[in-house]
Amino acid sequence: MKTIQTVDIDKKIDIWEKPAGYSEKSKLDYMDIDYSYNRYDATVQYARAITNTEYVDISRLGDTFTYLHEIKGGYENEEFTDIPYLIPYPVEGSKEAVIVLSGGGFAYKTIDGSVSGGKAIASRLNKAGISAFLLHYRTNPYKFPIPMLDTQRAVRFLRYHKDEYGIDEDKIYLMGFSAGAYAVGAFVNQYMGKNNFPTDYKIDEIDGVDDSVNKAAFIYPQLTFNYHLPMLSSILEKEKIDSPKKRASVLKDLDLKEHISNTYVWQFIAYSNKDHTIPQESVEDYIKAAKDEGVNMTRIFIPDQDHGFSDDLYLEEIVAWLKF
Repeated sequence: MKTIQTVDIDKKIDIWEKPAGYSEKSKLDYMDIDYSYNRYDATVQYARAITNTEYVDISRLGDTFTYLHEIKGGYENEEFTDIPYLIPYPVEGSKEAVIVLSGGGFAYKTIDGSVSGGKAIASRLNKAGISAFLLHYRTNPYKFPIPMLDTQRAVRFLRYHKDEYGIDEDKIYLMGFSAGAYAVGAFVNQYMGKNNFPTDYKIDEIDGVDDSVNKAAFIYPQLTFNYHLPMLSSILEKEKIDSPKKRASVLKDLDLKEHISNTYVWQFIAYSNKDHTIPQESVEDYIKAAKDEGVNMTRIFIPDQDHGFSDDLYLEEIVAWLKF
Protein backbone atom coordinates (compact mmCIF):
# COMPACT_ATOMS: atom_id res chain seq x y z
CA MET A 1 0.00 0.00 0.00
CA LYS A 2 1.31 3.46 -0.90
CA THR A 3 2.02 5.83 1.96
CA ILE A 4 0.45 9.26 1.52
CA GLN A 5 3.23 11.83 1.27
CA THR A 6 1.90 14.61 3.44
CA VAL A 7 3.68 17.93 3.29
CA ASP A 8 6.35 18.95 5.80
CA ILE A 9 4.26 21.54 7.61
CA ASP A 10 7.00 22.05 10.21
CA LYS A 11 9.12 23.66 7.47
CA LYS A 12 6.53 26.24 6.45
CA ILE A 13 7.55 29.85 5.96
CA ASP A 14 4.97 32.59 6.40
CA ILE A 15 5.20 35.00 3.46
CA TRP A 16 3.13 37.88 4.87
CA GLU A 17 2.77 39.50 8.26
CA LYS A 18 -0.68 41.03 7.83
CA PRO A 19 -1.94 40.05 4.38
CA ALA A 20 -4.71 41.65 2.39
CA GLY A 21 -7.94 40.20 3.75
CA TYR A 22 -6.59 39.82 7.28
CA SER A 23 -9.17 40.34 10.03
CA GLU A 24 -9.78 39.12 13.56
CA LYS A 25 -13.47 38.65 12.78
CA SER A 26 -14.82 35.12 13.11
CA LYS A 27 -15.34 33.22 9.89
CA LEU A 28 -18.22 31.37 11.54
CA ASP A 29 -20.25 34.59 11.59
CA TYR A 30 -20.06 34.70 7.78
CA MET A 31 -20.38 30.99 6.95
CA ASP A 32 -23.52 28.89 6.56
CA ILE A 33 -22.46 25.59 8.14
CA ASP A 34 -24.46 22.40 8.49
CA TYR A 35 -22.94 20.85 11.61
CA SER A 36 -24.76 17.55 11.05
CA TYR A 37 -22.49 16.66 8.10
CA ASN A 38 -19.43 14.46 8.25
CA ARG A 39 -16.32 15.33 6.28
CA TYR A 40 -16.52 12.41 3.84
CA ASP A 41 -20.08 13.18 2.72
CA ALA A 42 -19.34 16.90 2.43
CA THR A 43 -16.25 16.17 0.33
CA VAL A 44 -18.05 13.83 -2.08
CA GLN A 45 -21.10 16.06 -2.44
CA TYR A 46 -19.09 19.23 -3.01
CA ALA A 47 -16.95 17.53 -5.67
CA ARG A 48 -20.11 16.38 -7.47
CA ALA A 49 -21.98 19.65 -7.12
CA ILE A 50 -19.40 22.05 -8.54
CA THR A 51 -19.42 20.65 -12.10
CA ASN A 52 -22.60 22.08 -13.59
CA THR A 53 -23.39 24.54 -16.39
CA GLU A 54 -26.47 25.72 -14.45
CA TYR A 55 -26.15 27.87 -11.36
CA VAL A 56 -27.13 26.34 -8.04
CA ASP A 57 -26.36 28.07 -4.76
CA ILE A 58 -24.18 25.54 -2.92
CA SER A 59 -22.74 28.01 -0.42
CA ARG A 60 -24.03 25.99 2.54
CA LEU A 61 -22.40 22.83 1.22
CA GLY A 62 -19.16 24.66 0.37
CA ASP A 63 -18.99 26.37 3.75
CA THR A 64 -19.69 23.08 5.50
CA PHE A 65 -16.95 21.33 3.52
CA THR A 66 -14.48 24.14 4.21
CA TYR A 67 -15.31 24.14 7.91
CA LEU A 68 -14.96 20.37 8.32
CA HIS A 69 -11.74 20.09 6.32
CA GLU A 70 -9.84 23.34 6.71
CA ILE A 71 -10.99 24.75 10.05
CA LYS A 72 -12.00 21.71 12.11
CA GLY A 73 -9.17 19.81 10.46
CA GLY A 74 -6.71 22.31 11.92
CA TYR A 75 -5.32 23.66 8.65
CA GLU A 76 -6.78 27.15 9.03
CA ASN A 77 -8.11 29.43 11.77
CA GLU A 78 -11.65 30.22 12.88
CA GLU A 79 -10.86 33.91 12.28
CA PHE A 80 -9.70 35.61 9.07
CA THR A 81 -6.16 35.59 10.46
CA ASP A 82 -4.60 32.94 8.20
CA ILE A 83 -1.20 33.74 6.76
CA PRO A 84 -0.31 32.29 3.33
CA TYR A 85 2.86 30.26 3.50
CA LEU A 86 5.40 28.37 1.43
CA ILE A 87 6.76 24.92 2.22
CA PRO A 88 10.24 24.83 0.68
CA TYR A 89 11.80 21.79 -0.97
CA PRO A 90 15.08 23.30 -2.14
CA VAL A 91 17.83 21.56 -4.11
CA GLU A 92 21.37 22.72 -3.56
CA GLY A 93 22.72 24.30 -6.74
CA SER A 94 19.30 24.61 -8.39
CA LYS A 95 18.68 27.99 -9.97
CA GLU A 96 15.05 27.14 -10.78
CA ALA A 97 12.26 27.67 -8.23
CA VAL A 98 8.80 26.31 -9.02
CA ILE A 99 5.93 27.64 -6.89
CA VAL A 100 3.27 24.91 -6.81
CA LEU A 101 -0.44 25.56 -6.19
CA SER A 102 -2.56 22.51 -5.46
CA GLY A 103 -6.24 22.24 -6.32
CA GLY A 104 -9.32 21.90 -4.15
CA GLY A 105 -12.18 23.74 -5.84
CA PHE A 106 -11.38 26.91 -3.87
CA ALA A 107 -12.95 25.28 -0.79
CA TYR A 108 -9.73 23.69 0.49
CA LYS A 109 -6.24 22.76 -0.70
CA THR A 110 -5.41 19.18 -1.58
CA ILE A 111 -1.97 19.54 0.03
CA ASP A 112 -3.85 19.57 3.34
CA GLY A 113 -3.64 15.88 4.14
CA SER A 114 -3.32 14.30 0.69
CA VAL A 115 -0.73 13.66 -1.99
CA SER A 116 -2.24 15.69 -4.84
CA GLY A 117 -0.29 18.71 -5.98
CA GLY A 118 1.98 18.51 -2.96
CA LYS A 119 4.99 16.67 -1.64
CA ALA A 120 4.84 14.02 -4.36
CA ILE A 121 5.43 16.48 -7.20
CA ALA A 122 7.95 18.41 -5.09
CA SER A 123 9.93 15.20 -4.58
CA ARG A 124 9.81 14.40 -8.29
CA LEU A 125 11.03 17.88 -9.19
CA ASN A 126 13.77 17.62 -6.58
CA LYS A 127 15.01 14.37 -8.11
CA ALA A 128 15.30 16.24 -11.40
CA GLY A 129 17.40 18.91 -9.69
CA ILE A 130 14.67 21.54 -9.44
CA SER A 131 13.64 23.35 -6.24
CA ALA A 132 9.93 23.40 -5.39
CA PHE A 133 7.93 25.63 -3.06
CA LEU A 134 4.38 24.56 -2.18
CA LEU A 135 2.06 27.52 -1.70
CA HIS A 136 -0.72 27.32 0.87
CA TYR A 137 -2.99 30.04 -0.50
CA ARG A 138 -6.24 31.19 1.07
CA THR A 139 -9.61 29.98 -0.18
CA ASN A 140 -13.26 29.95 1.00
CA PRO A 141 -14.47 31.84 3.00
CA TYR A 142 -11.88 34.26 1.57
CA LYS A 143 -13.12 35.48 -1.79
CA PHE A 144 -11.44 36.55 -5.03
CA PRO A 145 -8.94 38.08 -5.58
CA ILE A 146 -7.28 36.63 -2.43
CA PRO A 147 -5.88 33.45 -4.12
CA MET A 148 -4.24 35.53 -6.85
CA LEU A 149 -2.86 38.05 -4.34
CA ASP A 150 -1.31 35.14 -2.42
CA THR A 151 0.23 33.88 -5.67
CA GLN A 152 1.64 37.33 -6.39
CA ARG A 153 3.02 37.57 -2.87
CA ALA A 154 4.74 34.17 -3.21
CA VAL A 155 6.56 35.32 -6.36
CA ARG A 156 7.61 38.57 -4.72
CA PHE A 157 8.66 36.80 -1.52
CA LEU A 158 10.91 34.34 -3.36
CA ARG A 159 12.45 37.09 -5.48
CA TYR A 160 13.03 39.17 -2.33
CA HIS A 161 14.78 36.17 -0.69
CA LYS A 162 16.45 34.84 -3.84
CA ASP A 163 19.97 34.98 -2.41
CA GLU A 164 19.01 32.85 0.60
CA TYR A 165 17.84 30.06 -1.73
CA GLY A 166 20.40 30.59 -4.49
CA ILE A 167 17.59 31.31 -6.96
CA ASP A 168 17.98 32.96 -10.34
CA GLU A 169 15.25 35.62 -10.20
CA ASP A 170 14.49 35.00 -13.87
CA LYS A 171 13.83 31.33 -13.13
CA ILE A 172 10.94 31.66 -10.69
CA TYR A 173 8.10 29.70 -12.29
CA LEU A 174 4.51 28.79 -11.42
CA MET A 175 2.72 25.43 -11.56
CA GLY A 176 -0.95 24.94 -10.74
CA PHE A 177 -3.21 21.91 -10.46
CA SER A 178 -6.97 22.13 -11.18
CA ALA A 179 -8.31 25.16 -9.25
CA GLY A 180 -4.70 26.03 -8.41
CA ALA A 181 -4.10 26.28 -12.15
CA TYR A 182 -6.93 28.80 -12.35
CA ALA A 183 -5.23 30.94 -9.71
CA VAL A 184 -1.98 30.74 -11.71
CA GLY A 185 -3.73 31.56 -14.99
CA ALA A 186 -5.67 34.48 -13.51
CA PHE A 187 -2.49 35.84 -11.95
CA VAL A 188 -0.53 35.61 -15.20
CA ASN A 189 -3.28 37.10 -17.36
CA GLN A 190 -5.03 39.56 -15.06
CA TYR A 191 -3.00 40.38 -11.95
CA MET A 192 0.71 40.21 -12.76
CA GLY A 193 2.31 43.64 -12.79
CA LYS A 194 -0.64 45.22 -10.98
CA ASN A 195 -1.63 45.93 -7.39
CA ASN A 196 -5.18 44.96 -6.52
CA PHE A 197 -5.03 45.46 -2.77
CA PRO A 198 -8.07 46.59 -0.75
CA THR A 199 -8.06 50.23 0.31
CA ASP A 200 -7.37 49.40 3.97
CA TYR A 201 -4.25 47.35 3.21
CA LYS A 202 -0.88 48.77 4.27
CA ILE A 203 1.77 48.16 1.60
CA ASP A 204 5.13 46.80 2.78
CA GLU A 205 8.61 46.49 1.29
CA ILE A 206 7.99 43.16 -0.45
CA ASP A 207 4.99 44.62 -2.30
CA GLY A 208 7.43 46.73 -4.30
CA VAL A 209 9.31 43.71 -5.66
CA ASP A 210 8.87 42.62 -9.29
CA ASP A 211 6.17 39.93 -9.55
CA SER A 212 6.84 38.74 -13.10
CA VAL A 213 7.34 35.14 -14.16
CA ASN A 214 8.17 33.87 -17.65
CA LYS A 215 6.91 30.28 -17.34
CA ALA A 216 3.59 28.97 -16.02
CA ALA A 217 2.35 25.36 -16.02
CA PHE A 218 -1.26 24.18 -15.85
CA ILE A 219 -2.06 20.56 -14.92
CA TYR A 220 -5.65 19.28 -15.51
CA PRO A 221 -6.52 22.97 -15.29
CA GLN A 222 -9.70 24.85 -14.62
CA LEU A 223 -9.46 27.95 -16.84
CA THR A 224 -13.07 29.16 -16.79
CA PHE A 225 -16.13 28.89 -14.54
CA ASN A 226 -18.51 28.32 -17.46
CA TYR A 227 -18.66 24.62 -16.59
CA HIS A 228 -18.59 25.15 -12.81
CA LEU A 229 -21.26 27.74 -12.07
CA PRO A 230 -22.08 26.45 -8.56
CA MET A 231 -18.45 27.09 -7.58
CA LEU A 232 -19.12 30.81 -7.90
CA SER A 233 -20.58 30.68 -4.38
CA SER A 234 -17.15 29.67 -3.04
CA ILE A 235 -15.21 32.47 -4.72
CA LEU A 236 -17.52 35.52 -4.73
CA GLU A 237 -19.80 37.30 -2.29
CA LYS A 238 -23.50 36.50 -2.73
CA GLU A 239 -24.43 40.02 -3.79
CA LYS A 240 -22.16 39.69 -6.84
CA ILE A 241 -23.92 36.59 -8.19
CA ASP A 242 -27.53 36.88 -6.99
CA SER A 243 -29.06 37.39 -10.46
CA PRO A 244 -28.58 35.85 -13.92
CA LYS A 245 -27.36 39.20 -15.28
CA LYS A 246 -24.70 39.52 -12.60
CA ARG A 247 -23.57 35.93 -13.11
CA ALA A 248 -23.27 36.42 -16.86
CA SER A 249 -21.04 39.43 -16.25
CA VAL A 250 -18.77 37.73 -13.74
CA LEU A 251 -18.48 34.60 -15.88
CA LYS A 252 -17.03 36.72 -18.68
CA ASP A 253 -14.63 38.38 -16.24
CA LEU A 254 -13.55 34.95 -14.98
CA ASP A 255 -13.14 33.28 -18.40
CA LEU A 256 -9.37 33.39 -18.90
CA LYS A 257 -9.50 32.90 -22.66
CA GLU A 258 -11.11 36.34 -22.83
CA HIS A 259 -8.21 37.97 -20.99
CA ILE A 260 -4.99 36.67 -22.54
CA SER A 261 -2.16 39.06 -21.68
CA ASN A 262 1.53 39.01 -20.74
CA THR A 263 2.00 36.90 -23.84
CA TYR A 264 5.74 36.52 -23.22
CA VAL A 265 4.95 33.94 -20.51
CA TRP A 266 5.71 30.48 -21.89
CA GLN A 267 2.88 28.14 -20.88
CA PHE A 268 2.69 24.38 -20.37
CA ILE A 269 -0.66 22.58 -20.30
CA ALA A 270 -1.34 18.91 -19.54
CA TYR A 271 -4.93 17.71 -19.91
CA SER A 272 -7.10 14.77 -20.95
CA ASN A 273 -10.24 13.98 -22.94
CA LYS A 274 -11.77 11.83 -20.18
CA ASP A 275 -11.54 14.32 -17.33
CA HIS A 276 -14.98 14.33 -15.73
CA THR A 277 -14.25 17.56 -13.84
CA ILE A 278 -12.54 19.67 -16.50
CA PRO A 279 -14.03 19.40 -20.00
CA GLN A 280 -11.51 18.94 -22.80
CA GLU A 281 -13.04 21.78 -24.81
CA SER A 282 -12.53 24.29 -21.99
CA VAL A 283 -8.77 23.70 -22.10
CA GLU A 284 -8.55 23.66 -25.89
CA ASP A 285 -10.56 26.89 -26.15
CA TYR A 286 -7.99 28.54 -23.89
CA ILE A 287 -5.07 27.06 -25.83
CA LYS A 288 -6.48 28.39 -29.11
CA ALA A 289 -7.06 31.87 -27.69
CA ALA A 290 -3.57 31.99 -26.20
CA LYS A 291 -1.93 30.82 -29.43
CA ASP A 292 -3.93 33.35 -31.42
CA GLU A 293 -2.40 36.05 -29.22
CA GLY A 294 1.10 34.70 -29.81
CA VAL A 295 1.67 32.79 -26.57
CA ASN A 296 4.33 30.08 -26.74
CA MET A 297 2.39 27.00 -25.64
CA THR A 298 3.65 23.50 -24.82
CA ARG A 299 0.62 21.20 -24.97
CA ILE A 300 0.63 17.69 -23.50
CA PHE A 301 -2.51 15.75 -24.36
CA ILE A 302 -2.95 12.65 -22.19
CA PRO A 303 -5.75 10.40 -23.51
CA ASP A 304 -8.28 8.51 -21.43
CA GLN A 305 -7.36 9.87 -17.98
CA ASP A 306 -9.67 11.30 -15.36
CA HIS A 307 -9.06 14.33 -13.15
CA GLY A 308 -5.99 14.09 -10.95
CA PHE A 309 -4.02 11.86 -13.33
CA SER A 310 -0.54 10.67 -12.39
CA ASP A 311 2.50 12.95 -12.48
CA ASP A 312 4.24 10.13 -14.38
CA LEU A 313 2.25 11.01 -17.50
CA TYR A 314 3.84 14.43 -18.02
CA LEU A 315 6.86 14.59 -15.69
CA GLU A 316 9.57 14.01 -18.28
CA GLU A 317 8.10 16.69 -20.53
CA ILE A 318 7.67 19.28 -17.79
CA VAL A 319 11.19 18.79 -16.48
CA ALA A 320 12.58 19.33 -19.98
CA TRP A 321 10.36 22.41 -20.35
CA LEU A 322 11.44 23.86 -17.00
CA LYS A 323 15.12 23.34 -17.77
CA PHE A 324 15.03 24.52 -21.39
